[in-house]
Amino acid sequence: MGTRSNTLARLLTVALAAAPLLASSGDGAQDRYADRAHTPTELSDARRLPSRTVERPFRFAITVRAVDRPYDALLTKFDRGHWLRVEAWSDDAFLWDEDAFEDPAPYLFARRGTAVAERLAGAKPYERLMVEGAVRQVFAGEPWIEIWSVRSAEPSITEATVFHAARAISLRRKGQDELARSEMDSALAAPMPERQREALEALRAEWGETVVR
Repeated sequence: MGTRSNTLARLLTVALAAAPLLASSGDGAQDRYADRAHTPTELSDARRLPSRTVERPFRFAITVRAVDRPYDALLTKFDRGHWLRVEAWSDDAFLWDEDAFEDPAPYLFARRGTAVAERLAGAKPYERLMVEGAVRQVFAGEPWIEIWSVRSAEPSITEATVFHAARAISLRRKGQDELARSEMDSALAAPMPERQREALEALRAEWGETVVR
């Protein structure tokens, strides 16, 4: 019995030592994540189930809406003096849809003075980025997210694509089919993430005439 207990103890020690650790660039602390069942795979996942994604590490793409605009830290740790705020859309958002466009995630942060914050401070609207981080708090119904890693994720969607696609859909609803197809062709002319291209091409195909990529 004693031998079996010792063996189990050794196995548990080995298993715990092998558990993945992710270091936060914000304060140098390391966080252990054992249960990954609710790890968000998109920013929209974190917003849909914020309380179930707290302290779950993630890696997903975002599209920048705005950087370092004033905000109220409320009762969170993310005060403006120490944290840079980014507003961003989830990578699965179709920005030509008005509801999606007007609903970026408002609370993504990087600690000021870090390379991550410097990179985000230089990000442009509509720039697509791959970020790593975790939801640190949930407040006002939104996840407050710390980002500790960032890199470019091309291609980005362009403002022109969003404009032309939204205009095409509006024209189609008004029955101006020829103009709608022309606007959609303009929307599809620029590079963009494959998911967005497939969605726009599907719309264009519904409106008639084959889309040539």
